[in-house]
Amino acid sequence: TFTGLLAARAAAGADVVVVGDGPGNTGTDTMWGATDIDSAMALNAAGILGGRPVAALRMSFSDPRERHRGVSHHSLTALGRVVLVPTHIGVPSIDDESRRAAVWDALRAAGLEERHQLVEVTGGPALDLLADNGIDVESMGRKVNDDPEFFLAAGAAGVLAGRMASGERTWRQG
Repeated sequence: TFTGLLAARAAAGADVVVVGDGPGNTGTDTMWGATDIDSAMALNAAGILGGRPVAALRMSFSDPRERHRGVSHHSLTALGRVVLVPTHIGVPSIDDESRRAAVWDALRAAGLEERHQLVEVTGGPALDLLADNGIDVESMGRKVNDDPEFFLAAGAAGVLAGRMASGERTWRQG
C-alpha cells in the first residue's frame, strides 16, 4: 500500500488516489474479519505519508443482517480502533431524519467525532454521474434504488475527496 501510494503520487502525479478492496472476503463473523480492516491500513498509510485520508462508510438500511444496518460494525471497528491517523469521513446527507439520526448516533457512540473529521456531504452528484453515463452499480445483489444509503455513502466520500483536491474552500460543508 505504501509504495503504491508513493508511486501514484511521484510517478503519475496523482492528486487523489482511490484505494479499495476487491470483493469481500469470506466472513468470519468477527469484528476483525472484514475488508474494512485492510481499508483502515490504507488510510493509515495515506496519513503517514502526508496525505489527507478520506474514508467511505459502509452503511445500509436494506441489509437483512442487523449488524450491518445503519453504519456497519465493520466501519465502526475500522475507524474507531484501527485507523490511527486523523481521517476525513464523508457522511452522506440522508433525507429521512430517523435514518440520518441513526447514522450520526452510531458515529458519535463509537467516538469517531473525537478522532476524525466527520463531514456531511451529499453523495447525489456521484450517483447522478453514474446514471448519466449509463453505469449500473450493485452490491450484494442490491441496486441504488434498493439500498440508496449504501451508494450515497460511497458517493459522499468521492464528492468530499473531489472538493478537497480541487481546493474548494467550502469542502467542510454539505
